[in-house]
Amino acid sequence: SACDYAVANSRKESAWQSKNEALNTEYADFSPTFLAGRIAYNSARTDVVAKLKSTDSPSGSQNYLLVTQRNPESGLLQKPQILRSELQNTRNEGPASFSADGRKVAFCRNNFINGTRQIAETGINMSLYTAEVDENGKWKNIKAFPFNGSNFATGFPTMSADGNTMVFASNQPGGFGGWDIYVTNLRSGEWTTPRNLGTPLNTAGNEVTPFLDGSDLYFSSDWHKGFGGLDVFRAELGREAVSSIFHLGPGVNSERDDYSFIFD
Repeated sequence: SACDYAVANSRKESAWQSKNEALNTEYADFSPTFLAGRIAYNSARTDVVAKLKSTDSPSGSQNYLLVTQRNPESGLLQKPQILRSELQNTRNEGPASFSADGRKVAFCRNNFINGTRQIAETGINMSLYTAEVDENGKWKNIKAFPFNGSNFATGFPTMSADGNTMVFASNQPGGFGGWDIYVTNLRSGEWTTPRNLGTPLNTAGNEVTPFLDGSDLYFSSDWHKGFGGLDVFRAELGREAVSSIFHLGPGVNSERDDYSFIFD
């Protein structure tokens, strides 16, 4: 059934056009997020910061949170800079998500290795944190998410515009299988117990990299019918549950892994 879907839909006319950004490198460049008119993202490129010796991965390759913006003349993303000045704290942090004003951030600390496939079966270790961002861009009051676990991964956050709702992915026990997508809310300064968003969104496969645009939830899945690997989907949000799921089709999706989609 999945193969029939791919054959029937992969050559349809697309509503999307993908362009390769000039800032991409031979290293992993992944998981963009909006930051007050700019784009922050993760990269393992070595020309922006000095390459540091690492004991965290066999390859010695680290990823960093970088920030870039569009060149007003060419429209292309410019060569990035490292997002945070305190270099000793920035290795293997991210993906991240910010509130609309850029003053709240949710982020991961991870063991991504450059060139690996970033889903559950690669043995990824990821924990979620939150922080406040001051007017100088410094992160303060960094706190571990109280529902992290030592025997499962929690990460890929997306924050609502006001920073009071957070949707994330986790492969914690008790889900539908693989990674599932959960939601939590900030009440009286504390995050509520995460709620699994359930079916039809979550499946026996992996659902990761959620993104809230205010009315819809975009995410990637390797179980819903697609073109192969992880594909990007849009979920319509009801008051209490997710209703319809839509595949974004060609232009966005391919036979490879397509994930960390964000939409302005």
